[in-house]
Amino acid sequence: MFNLHQKHPGAYARLTTRGNPVMQELIEKHLPEAAQMDERARSLKAAAAAYNPAPTGGDADAAVARAVAADGPVVIPDDLVDLVVQEQLYADSFARTEAVLQRALDNLLNERDALVRPKLNAMLAHLHAMLQAALTDPTRYAQIRDAQRVLLDVNVRNTAGDRQQLGPEYDQLSTALHGTGYADAALIANAEAVYPRLIKERRGEVDFTKPAPYPVLNYGAGAAEHREYLAWLVASPTAEAWVPTIPQLEVRLGEINRAVRANAMHVSFSAESGEVIRTDEDLDAVLGRGF
Repeated sequence: MFNLHQKHPGAYARLTTRGNPVMQELIEKHLPEAAQMDERARSLKAAAAAYNPAPTGGDADAAVARAVAADGPVVIPDDLVDLVVQEQLYADSFARTEAVLQRALDNLLNERDALVRPKLNAMLAHLHAMLQAALTDPTRYAQIRDAQRVLLDVNVRNTAGDRQQLGPEYDQLSTALHGTGYADAALIANAEAVYPRLIKERRGEVDFTKPAPYPVLNYGAGAAEHREYLAWLVASPTAEAWVPTIPQLEVRLGEINRAVRANAMHVSFSAESGEVIRTDEDLDAVLGRGF
């Protein structure tokens, strides 16, 4: 009778929408309380949908119809006002009941979703532990990478509302997820060693005759693309496959970005202002700290 709904996709819902068995393992290990709350939420929605209270009181329209159909002069029922009041109270109570149930669902979903973000790094670390054993299993490898992307995406979406406070952190993580450089920092720990031209390419010095040795994945990479990447990993013993935690990824993005801007700004600032930038501290003094 009551159609309760989730007002927006929550963090937990985003973890479960893809039906990834690796993600299910992570949820069972790290988020059992959230899974229980999710089950309670589904149960509440089902109970509300099945709830069909019988109206109390009379039907004012029916009472008037009977009076009009009766023989002789029409006599308005003495209790007509009472019947109308009962109907109005029922309608108002019905709406209020739905609001009460919806608030209960909202509170349950908010509590469920609040459990997710504090566990993201533990879940990413767990994925990293799974990774080495998955290098001989293309299907499981693709599932691990899909779970990694979803966990990072949940973090970015959860912090998007705090963009003014987070600043570069949000921008860099968002770029890592949605840009074509996703593979550089999120999939291998030593991208510069594997691809020495990485910093130059990030500065815009692209040489199409010397492409990156690894397949460049984007945000929407699917199982086939991840299998292709795995084939390259297996054939590239110097590449260090990893699933970084969010702080680890931030550090790697920061290192890459600082190398890009340090090399790019050295000549520019030396020529225009006469300042010599030799260290990170020199760079910070000119540009300010950050990525």
